Amino acid sequence: MSTKRAVQALTLSCLLTSTALAENLRLKPGLWQITSTREGSGAPAIPAEKQAQMKQAMEKMPPEQRARMEAAMRGAGGAPTVTQSCVLADDLKKPMTFGGDQPSCKRTMLTSTGSTQEVQVDCETNGRTSTSVFKITAADMEHWNATLDINMNLPQGGSVMKTRMAGKWMSSDCGSVKPASQK
Repeated sequence: MSTKRAVQALTLSCLLTSTALAENLRLKPGLWQITSTREGSGAPAIPAEKQAQMKQAMEKMPPEQRARMEAAMRGAGGAPTVTQSCVLADDLKKPMTFGGDQPSCKRTMLTSTGSTQEVQVDCETNGRTSTSVFKITAADMEHWNATLDINMNLPQGGSVMKTRMAGKWMSSDCGSVKPASQK
């Protein structure tokens, strides 16, 4: 094979791979019910000062945001939490985003097909590092399962957090639930 043909074949292969990575999840837009379960090990205790700051911040939150935060905190102990989320058709046209919005984080899309997306986020801030991997798999257009695995290295020690989620499509009408992309 000539060098020119080899370069053309490699270029075509890269273009096809790029196209495959740009594919988005095939799910229905609308109201979704999400059940989450968290478990962790090695999580350092939160200092009393930080707990007081968190409590003050939560008191200033709008009721809907505070309820989500409280549900998330209850779920940290392994008890399942159930929330609702509104997903717009335009949201489904974009690749999944997860973390990496901070300048100190590097976001890498590992897989992106019509049925599975997986992203890794590596962060480093003030001597703290973390690696998170979020993987979502659509069983069909109305059901998905996801995992979020976070490994943190903090000055107080290492910590591992695992979250398992299941999504079930409820309705094309979101009712009073606002889309996450518009909050």
